[in-house]
Amino acid sequence: MSKRTFSTVSLVLFFAIVAQAFARPEPDRNFPVLLCIPSIDDTSGIMTGIALLNSSGEDARVQLIYRNNEGNDVGFTEFTVTARTQFAAMAQGVFGESLKGYIEIRAGWEGDIHAFYLRLDAKVETMDGAVATTYREPWRFQVPQSKADQLVTLYFVNGADMSRRDFDAYRDVIFDIVFYNSKKEKTILIRKKIKAGGRGVINLIELSREVGVEDQMREGGYIEISPGKAYIAAIVEVRDQETMLIIPEATRDYLVGNELTFPQLAVGGGSFTEVDFIAEFNWAPVTITAFRDDGTVLASKEFRSVDRVWGRLSDLLDIVPEGTTTGYLVADRVRFGSVRYGFENKTIVNTQYNRPTDTLYFGHVANAVGFWTGLALLNQNPGPTEITIEIFEANGVKSGETTFTLKRNEKIARLLTELVPETDGQAGGYVKVTSSLPIMGLEIFGRYDLASMAVVPPN
Repeated sequence: MSKRTFSTVSLVLFFAIVAQAFARPEPDRNFPVLLCIPSIDDTSGIMTGIALLNSSGEDARVQLIYRNNEGNDVGFTEFTVTARTQFAAMAQGVFGESLKGYIEIRAGWEGDIHAFYLRLDAKVETMDGAVATTYREPWRFQVPQSKADQLVTLYFVNGADMSRRDFDAYRDVIFDIVFYNSKKEKTILIRKKIKAGGRGVINLIELSREVGVEDQMREGGYIEISPGKAYIAAIVEVRDQETMLIIPEATRDYLVGNELTFPQLAVGGGSFTEVDFIAEFNWAPVTITAFRDDGTVLASKEFRSVDRVWGRLSDLLDIVPEGTTTGYLVADRVRFGSVRYGFENKTIVNTQYNRPTDTLYFGHVANAVGFWTGLALLNQNPGPTEITIEIFEANGVKSGETTFTLKRNEKIARLLTELVPETDGQAGGYVKVTSSLPIMGLEIFGRYDLASMAVVPPN
């Protein structure tokens, strides 16, 4: 098969079922709820791939429960993910076609389960990935600037008290969905009651049109979901014929002071980076600094008396690169923000920021049938750190590993095949990165023609 051949064959290779599933009449309520994938809707040909990683030395019993918008159990499967292996499957392969709802992931007390999912079309021309989310309260999402034909959809699940594992405490909840425009002006979009275990699906563009703020919504801002002490899982998707973006929660947990770091940027040579930062206070200047991979400053600029800074990084910081320039990005005095990457005027992927840690798991590998997988790692510690990268196949067999030193303020961005040549041709599996000091990281995989890419956030 040619390196540039893309079809559903690719999906089978990446998300073939690798664990035996056992049907049961009903889910076991004694299993604690771990995670949720808020949308597996396959309307307009969009499919969902699921990858579960058990990083522990013990086998883990896992349940996948497919629920509809009313919260009713529609499909169920239970299986074992053995120690240090990966389970990967298409949701349609597990639960059938015409899906409309969400997946709840439960596991026994043994094992340590990480979950990544991918939303994509059959030809792999649009796709993006995210980690399965926990149930918590409240939620806040950035709404990016969107085009006239793009659909912006909020999916949110009423988990009630699932996060406390009290399954008798389900209750209906009234949710307020509030929009803040680029000037932080507030508009209540809707007050909606969602039954216990049910899901809300909100077309944000259509709803904003009804309340007279569609232009502001198209320009972008952020939304808050206020469930009043309930626990929810949520995600925002931006989609059209050429784009699939999964927008993560805009949590403040990742901020160091009011500083936000993204471990990757790319400008020039057809590549571009778009930023969108919400200022902490409009009287406190926002400073955006772009660094090269070696930690030297590429460009920096202070923005005064602003509520929001957004646009192409090269335009904002007056960067005129020679060829493709890569590095990382730091924004100071911001409330939250997001970064998107694109190629030749097509925005392809939205990134999630993450807190530094000494162990990072990336839930998928795609180095076959025309796809590449890349890894970016950033060390912002005051001294060097020792890095070990281990690549495993889905069955837990190690494909290879490499070790190296990452200097202070240094970042590397490499293909997995450059770091570990033995992974050439590997489809499925996972990556484990360990560091002697906490680091940040990001994995992206995509097509060789750069028509589509997807983020694999660290777990």
